[in-house]
Amino acid sequence: IRLGAKTDVCADDPSIKGMQVCEMVWAARRKRHPDGTWKSDNARCCARGDLDKLKTNLTANDKTAPVARNSTNLCFDAVACLRAQHKKDYDVPGAYLQGEQYEHERRVYRPPRGFRPVDERGVEILWLSNNPFYGQTDAGAIWNRTINTTFTSDAPPHGCGLERCAQDPSLYSVNVS
Repeated sequence: IRLGAKTDVCADDPSIKGMQVCEMVWAARRKRHPDGTWKSDNARCCARGDLDKLKTNLTANDKTAPVARNSTNLCFDAVACLRAQHKKDYDVPGAYLQGEQYEHERRVYRPPRGFRPVDERGVEILWLSNNPFYGQTDAGAIWNRTINTTFTSDAPPHGCGLERCAQDPSLYSVNVS
């Protein structure tokens, strides 16, 4: 809700006519301190990708985001040691929910328990995705396309002007002369 990843629509809304309804589920996780003691319980609303894949015609490349090769990470660490450079790891909170999906990639979902199931007329309330959900079959590929565009674009406000490595699609660099 905070990231605007969905829009509530009624099941009889003409804008979703003909779209198949996918299912959502709660995924729970218990966070722990480094010593293993309980810290907090978290839950994330996820698309049922196992059912979603039956409704889409995607190849393996359409479903995933590339991951840096182990050899790339080892090379990076070796060069950083030789040059006495430091690296700063980062995470993008709610990354998949910030992926920019195209209009034809939008899906309709039935919300899990805990959300308002019907409107005042008794018509089922569904979610129209504005961004991909965790568990959505092509969410990884959409996130990869989004972050690649951000990294390689020079356009403000978010463009980084980096160059993508042809040998490892998860490695980006800047050409300094």
